Amino acid sequence: MIGNLTRTLPDYLEARADELRDHPVGFVALDLDYYSSTATALGLFRGPAHGHLLPRVTCCLDDLPGTVEQIGEAAAVAEFNAAHRDRPTGRVLGLRAFTPFDPPRADQIYVHHRLDHPDYGRLEAGATGDRLPLDPAPGRRPRQR
Repeated sequence: MIGNLTRTLPDYLEARADELRDHPVGFVALDLDYYSSTATALGLFRGPAHGHLLPRVTCCLDDLPGTVEQIGEAAAVAEFNAAHRDRPTGRVLGLRAFTPFDPPRADQIYVHHRLDHPDYGRLEAGATGDRLPLDPAPGRRPRQR
């Protein structure tokens, strides 16, 4: 979908509600450059409903290098975290140590934790998130093995 996120994000979530219940979001790439567009995109995580998201959603924020935490994507994440203490989004600490070749992109990987998600405590957590089966039965949501 192309357009302003204030319209396209809610439209996307509504139009694909059934699909997202069966295949919840587990990864988000934010290539938005600005505070305002990133703050809008984080609306994906704001609502009370959990059905469209996994308990932990890995995020890549591409415009973090060369900036400071008070502007751009980093400022939008900090503001989101201040307003949603039960749903923090933060950098994966120590990711470089577990990734071959020490890639600079490791500093751009964050994970959104929905601490109030009903499945949060039931999933196996790895170093960077959840381990779920890739091939769930048709029409069923992936569950812990």
